[in-house]
Parts: sequence; structure tokens; C-alpha cells
Amino acid sequence: MTDAEAGTPADRRARDMETLRTYFRLLARRDIDRWITLWSAACTQHMPYAAGGLPDRVEGRDEVHTLYKRLAAGYRSLAYPDTELYPLREPGRILARWFPHGETTDGRTYVNENLGIFAFDPDGRIRHFTEYYNPVGLTGTADHTPPVPAGRPLLAGVGAVGEGSRARADERRAADERTLWDYFRLLRDKDLDSWKELLAPDCSLAVPYASGAVPSALHGRDEIHRLWRAIANGYRRMRYERLEILPLSDPAGFLARWSPVGELVGGGHYRNESVGVFEFGRDGRIQHFTEYFNPAGLAESFALHG
Repeated sequence: MTDAEAGTPADRRARDMETLRTYFRLLARRDIDRWITLWSAACTQHMPYAAGGLPDRVEGRDEVHTLYKRLAAGYRSLAYPDTELYPLREPGRILARWFPHGETTDGRTYVNENLGIFAFDPDGRIRHFTEYYNPVGLTGTADHTPPVPAGRPLLAGVGAVGEGSRARADERRAADERTLWDYFRLLRDKDLDSWKELLAPDCSLAVPYASGAVPSALHGRDEIHRLWRAIANGYRRMRYERLEILPLSDPAGFLARWSPVGELVGGGHYRNESVGVFEFGRDGRIQHFTEYFNPAGLAESFALHG
């Protein structure tokens, strides 16, 4: 099937959203034999924060099937409460956040907060899946505090475009995307005072995988600015490789992926893979953002300098 034969963008988004609802329903039942039929034969899965003996990449439907059969066999029960699905503006891609809760066969409880980017082929099967999860929760570190479903969704509708204003959506989206490019440019240049002006005064930040290295939540532009100033003082220079900014179907929302690479003041280097979800307010400023990064080694790499 070609993209044209798959229907309108709205049709494709609706179809792919329904596929993901089925995906999580079958996964909760541990019905992996039916679940695997949602994947294309040449599918791939990438897990940038892989830990606990899991591979960081799996290629082909047979390998995905084998991996998940093994994982499912380790659970008595699985549930995926409060799952959120956000189509990207580009048809065939969906952002998802979910909160797995499982009881293992050896009596342990597993919880986490996961973020995933699903790409679908024209037939509506999953062709690529990038999954981010907290590796601290996966490895069962003793001091790990299990995450709980966030009180605020990734997009809360604070910047929703009203009825009769859809004609301005593209213009607004383009302006907000330019703001995000400025966001990373100003961080790179360590111009934190100008960077601060891109944030709404009552902006909020969530850092689900903070693990004690940085606060897990901040409220207000001034508080966020103070943290980022302290972080910036910890490195001589920072660049953002492979920066990708992807608009969501919701005109107020964006997904960004980047690889920060920095030279630290105290010597050594910092490297990570980060992903963030940004929501803009009606005034064109960032109202809320949620940032995920691999917490492994973060505290040792970054000394915060107030």
C-alpha cells in the first residue's frame, strides 16, 4: 500500500492511534503472539537507555517477538494506566507516554515511566519504535523511588487554538518552532538571560528521570533559570548534536530530540541522549516542558555550580 492509498492524514492518524490502543491492550494481556502481528516484518526497535541485560536495538519481527515473549514470561500481571497518545503532524508517527505496572513471577513490583515514538508503514504496521525508560527502575536499584503517573499530561491544552482560528495554526506553529531553535542556540551560547525570556513567567518543567541529580519538577521561570544557570556554569562549552524538532498534530506541541555533548569545567566530558516535549502558551512562550535523559552517571558527570 502507498501513502496515498492509506487515506487522508486524519484517517492515518486515527488508524495508527487505534493500533496503539490494541498494542497496549494485548501487551497487558501478555498475548505476544497476537501483539506481534501489529509489527511489520522488517521492523526495528531502538532503546537508547537499555540496561538490565536488554539490547539497545532489535531488528526484525522475529527478534522482537522472541524478546517480548521472554519478557512477558517474567510477569504474573501487567497494566498500562494513564497512557497518553499524541499524533505528530507528519502522518505515520505517534508519540506515546505510558506508566507500566507489573508484578513479576518472583514477587517483585516493576513500575516506570516510558516515552515512545512509533513510526508506521503505509499498511498501518509498526516499522520503527524508539523507547525511552528509566534504567534505574529496570535494574532495581535499592534507592530508586518508583515513578507514579504524572498529574499533568504532556500537553494540557493551555495553548489550544480556538474554533475559527485554524487558519492561523501553521503560522503559529512556524513561530513556535523558531523559538525552539532559539532555545537550543541560546543554551549553546550560554546566554541564559535571553533564554529565560522564551519561557512563560509561570512555566513548569518536569524531569521524570531526575534520580536526585536535579529536581524532578520546577515551577516558575525564575526557578528554572536558576537551575539552568547552575548547569551552564558546570561546563566550558556545550553543543547539541543531531537536534531534531518535530511538530505534533496539536499546534501548541513539539517533540525534540538531541544529543548534548559538553566539556566540563572540572575536566572530562558529558554526553547523553535527550528527548523533550514542549507545550507553548497562547503568547508564544514555552508554558511547560518535560525532559527525559539517561540518568546513569549524571550526578558524577555534572557538578552544579551556583
